Amino acid sequence: MPTDDRFSAGAMVDACLRLYEIVREVGTPEMVMTCRLLLYQAGLQIADEVKAEKDGARRDEH
Repeated sequence: MPTDDRFSAGAMVDACLRLYEIVREVGTPEMVMTCRLLLYQAGLQIADEVKAEKDGARRDEH
C-alpha cells in the first residue's frame, strides 16, 4: 500500500479514532463497521512499519 508522507501512521490513527467516535454516535451500523475496518487497516500498516524498522535494525547490527 503506498503511503503519503504528509501523514504519519500515528496521525492517521488519531484521525480515524476521532472519526469513529463521531460515526459511532450518529452513523449507521455500516458506517461504524467501515470505520472499524479503516482502524484495522491503519493498525496493520503500523505493524508492518514497526516490523520493517526492527528488521532493518537487526541487519544494521550484523
